[in-house]
Order: sequence, then structure tokens, then C-alpha cells
Amino acid sequence: MPDPATYHLCDGIVLARRRGGNVVVDLQGGREVKVEGESWPVLESLAGSGSIAEGGLCDRLCADGITALGAATVDGVLLARLAHLDKLFLGTYEAHLSARVRAAYDKTLRAHARRKRICDHVGECPALPETCLRRALTIGDAERVGAQRIVCLGDDDFVAVALAALGHRVTVLDQDPLVLHQIARINEEFSLFIDARECDWRDPLDPELCGAFDVFVTDPMANAASFELVLSRGAALVRPGGTGYVAVAQASGQLFWRITGEMSFAPGVEHARFNRYYNSRLLLHQHESDWLEVKTDSTTHPKCPADASFFSADLYAEEFAALPAKLLALVDDIDTVERAMPLYLSWLLEHVDRRSGLGLSDQGSHAADNWTALWGTTTSGYLTLHADRECRQIMAELFPFEAKVDQLLLASILAAHKSQGDTRPEPQINASEEVFDLRYGTP
Repeated sequence: MPDPATYHLCDGIVLARRRGGNVVVDLQGGREVKVEGESWPVLESLAGSGSIAEGGLCDRLCADGITALGAATVDGVLLARLAHLDKLFLGTYEAHLSARVRAAYDKTLRAHARRKRICDHVGECPALPETCLRRALTIGDAERVGAQRIVCLGDDDFVAVALAALGHRVTVLDQDPLVLHQIARINEEFSLFIDARECDWRDPLDPELCGAFDVFVTDPMANAASFELVLSRGAALVRPGGTGYVAVAQASGQLFWRITGEMSFAPGVEHARFNRYYNSRLLLHQHESDWLEVKTDSTTHPKCPADASFFSADLYAEEFAALPAKLLALVDDIDTVERAMPLYLSWLLEHVDRRSGLGLSDQGSHAADNWTALWGTTTSGYLTLHADRECRQIMAELFPFEAKVDQLLLASILAAHKSQGDTRPEPQINASEEVFDLRYGTP
């Protein structure tokens, strides 16, 4: 009897679990296909293990361009798109990274490029690989700070990969078998030392884990029950004097600090607007969060003891209303790179401000050889411009989205940096409840 064929998800295919149902997202073909019945478990199996031996159904999915014969490798489409998103932020400091840190970033990027399922419906909004690297760097390279014992309370972001690549001893506690399977594959591929364990934090902790770590990291849902749970488990898992790092949505910061005060955590460094995320269409997500440091001492006391179960019906409920939509506009292949400099870009912002009545204040800028970033705050949000002269790209970010300002801003950028008339590119638009994304030029 011949060996069964091996199948994998095609490059550019991502599975999305959404409130409206399960969807296959074809990033290259620009289509989305709803999936029902027997297909979804098989597709999730492919997303988790990378490749499986299966007949019949996979043959039909091959005909639809969803699966292909052969073993899975790193998804080249995801790798390129994530690297492109990361470039918006990594370009500001990449030149200063050591070869060791660059290697840690590469492993983290490749780990994300193996991620083939994203759950949009329960707050599983993955952080960019670049964000994961910066999270790891807040703890530091083990060659400088010593190898830390770190526990990740959930890790669908794969921050454990960056931490382990920097020499730390990392344990992941997660209840999603698919996430654990992916971490195990990445661990083997990169010869890392990550101990990934299936664990529901609501259950009592394994006594052997209590006090066994120096640091805990987590990115929880923004509600009181979730904060109480992760802070209680984190306090029990780290030694006295241990440190925690928590991703906290800005709207829930006051709630978070109230709960940490009730548990007698000491506040540490606050990294504002630190975490950036992407969605199942591999676009920047509108969500941002702070990266907040907390420290334990002999007075810190969990609200839920380590040997007790935690019960709450609100654990996965979002207590804070979604933020208004923002504009992310990217203009590629700009014609006049020499005018994408601080002086010219500041004139452009001033023009938009005067014509729109936006009321920009607290303006600032950063610049390097190949990039410039400018920003200003408004009464209700902010406006930023990021010019990458090496990539010949300008990104504009406006929060909240305002149609009048949007039209003036884009018209001004195009007038200054793109040829007019017949050579003006057609816009590609993605609009959803999360973000309004418009791109001029090469995708």
C-alpha cells in the first residue's frame, strides 16, 4: 500500500476565527472563504502541525488553492508582509542592534511566518514580531543581564522565541494546543530551550512552579477579572522581588493600576504605546497597548491563592468600548525622495493643519539617514508621518479617522510625492470595524 500524501496550507493562506464564523483568508488572491463542517478541523490540524497525511478533503482543497502537496515550510508571503510591517518601526533602531539580537529577531519573524491561524474573536490579536523583540529587550540579553527564569502566561505572540534566542530559560503556560504545538515545532527548528506546557490558569498552579521564576510576561484581556487572574498567577510564580511585564490597553490603565495597588505590587517602568499588533489580513491592527512593569516584594499578595481555582464569567469579556477607527495610509514608490526630509514634511503637516483646523500641538520629530518621523497631538488623538526613503514609502497615521482631514492629508502627500495625471496609482482599500487602510502604489 503506497504511503499517504502529505499536505500543507499554501503560502499566503491564513485561517481566521471570527465572531461571524471561520474564514480562510487568501492574502495573495484577495479572497475570503467561509469554512463550515468537516473542513475546519482538518485546516486547523494543518495550521498546528504544519503538514498532515490526509486524502479526499485535502485533494478538494488543493483544487481551491488552499492546500498543496508536500511538507510545510516558513510561509514566504507571511514572512515578506510581516517584515514590511515591522520595517515601519524596526527601521528606527535596527542599525544599532548586535548580530545576536538581529538573530533573535529573525527567529521571531520566522516563527510568526509559521503562524497560520489567528483568532480575531477572543482578543487574540498577535503582536508584531518587532514588538516581541522589544518586549524581550526590556528584560535584556542574557549575556548582559544574566539568564533569567521567565514564565509566559499565554504566548500566542511567540515572545518566548525572542527571549529564548537571547539566552533566557523560558516556560510557556498556555491552554491552546495549537499554540503549544507551534511553539514545540519552532523550539525544535531553532534548537531553543522553551518548556511549553498546557495549563489553564484558572486551575490551581503546580506547586513545583510556584516561586520558580524571576519574571512573568503576559498580554491579557482588558477587564478586571483577567487582570486579577494574571497578576495573581504571576505573583505566585515569581520569587519575592520578581518582576512582571503586562501589556495593558491605554483605556484600562487606571483599572490595572488600581488592581496592582490592591495586591501591593510596586510600579516599575511604564512604556507607553509600546505594543503594535496585526490582524488576520496581515494589516496593522488599530489596537495599541502599553508595556507596564510591576515588581513584587514580601507584601505582595495574590487575590486568588495559587492552590485555589479562579471562577469568573467575565474573563474573556472586553470591558472597554472599541476605539474609533484610525486611518493608515501608505504611499509607495514616492517620486521625490529628496523632499521626504524633516523640513519639507513639517511644511506638509503645517499645511494640513492650517487647511483642516486640526489643531496640531506638542509636535516632535526623529530623523536618521534613511527615515524621518513627525508627529503632533490633536484635541482627540494624533497625526503622524513616517517617511522611509530607502523603501521610497510614506506612511500617514491619523487617529481618530476624520474624512475631511483624510482627504486633505492624502491629497497633499500625493501632490508632493507622486506623479499626477494618468500615472497616479489606483488606491487599494481595506475597510472594517477595526481599521480603514488605504494604500497607493505597489502592495
